[in-house]
Amino acid sequence: MRRRTEAPASNSEPVGADRKVCTYDRMGLGFSKRLMQNETTGTEKVWGMSTAGRMVDDLHRLLQAAGIAKPFILVGSELGALNGRFYSHIHDVQVSDLVLIDPVPEDVFEEDQWKEYWDITKFKPLSSRTSVSVITGDSFDEEIPEHLNQMVAKLQKKFLKESYPSANHIHIKGADRRMIYKKPSAISQHLRKLVNRRQAKQQSE
Repeated sequence: MRRRTEAPASNSEPVGADRKVCTYDRMGLGFSKRLMQNETTGTEKVWGMSTAGRMVDDLHRLLQAAGIAKPFILVGSELGALNGRFYSHIHDVQVSDLVLIDPVPEDVFEEDQWKEYWDITKFKPLSSRTSVSVITGDSFDEEIPEHLNQMVAKLQKKFLKESYPSANHIHIKGADRRMIYKKPSAISQHLRKLVNRRQAKQQSE
């Protein structure tokens, strides 16, 4: 689950010869159309025009329409990681593994009007059946001021310790927040391990 489609097709690394990989562009970004004036999906009546809850509802309906087999591995990067967490807490039986790539911590959204949209703690805890992996780099984004990089890194470390203390944490050397575009093979390597582990578990049952 990405913020937008901007990676070239060559960056798509295989994770398994017999595995289906789906990418998702939120409404109005990438290849997804923008909601037209006076057009409705019904979910905005519950969540508002653009909130984590509505994004999760949209994704849930898409997965149902596509007939994606469950449980599946859900991967989210940056803001997509926040939505992935939200989805996994609500639809926990559908997600076998949750992979968070350089996740954005909720504390970044300091204003109260944002906190009510992103606060996952108000929902049920993540199922013990869902394994969590966190992938981060060891480099800061040079396009962002140093003090902001430091702030986000500190908040990220805090929320991971509080929310997912037992998560499998993978560090990618020389990677920053653009790792899904610059180092896709490193991420795919971990995803292949998850796929193989899940396949072995299914065969043993």
